[in-house]
Amino acid sequence: MFGENVLLFILFWAAVFLSGILISWLVIYSAVRAALSSHRQAMARTARPGPM
Repeated sequence: MFGENVLLFILFWAAVFLSGILISWLVIYSAVRAALSSHRQAMARTARPGPM
């Protein structure tokens, strides 16, 4: 009985930990992707000759 409780405890916190890592990765990935997209657009604007 005690062994089952320990196993469930470990599995639960492992799932929480992995979920946190996944959510953090998605947030960081989205932020970096948005920043790169914005940077590319800004570089494309400055590379064009002529009036702005």
